[in-house]
Amino acid sequence: MQNLEQITKRLDELLNDYITKDGAAAGMAVGIVYNREPVYAKGFGVKNKETGAPVDGNTLFHMASISKTYVATAVMQLVERGQINLDEKVTAYLPYFRLEDPRYQQITIRHLLTHTSGMPDEDDYEWDRPQLDEGALERYVRSVWNRELLWHPGQGT
Repeated sequence: MQNLEQITKRLDELLNDYITKDGAAAGMAVGIVYNREPVYAKGFGVKNKETGAPVDGNTLFHMASISKTYVATAVMQLVERGQINLDEKVTAYLPYFRLEDPRYQQITIRHLLTHTSGMPDEDDYEWDRPQLDEGALERYVRSVWNRELLWHPGQGT
């Protein structure tokens, strides 16, 4: 088996080729964890094509929909440990979760994970003003209080 230095050298070559080929992407950061230890963290390309600021191993990116897989995996790990019940109401875990639409009280964890809650899509993802502090998620949850559901929880997709 190749040693780690050889593998990371080859990975550097592949990722540099990818990022420079035909403007495939502005930039990306890649991290690899092995045996619960980070073994590789590097950036390639630029954060912004206009400024040319480089991406490094600590560059933060908005994850958007790709984070759904990670969140669902983490939730299912909590389900396996008996710490979360998929069919429990969201308000059992987040008592401050409220919507103007009273049907919000019927939304379960399963509805959120299967996109059947009826929650509308976000209008402003705040790409230009990320919130990174510990209270950001709770503030977001509290901020949706004036929303209406698109359908009854469990009915649509």
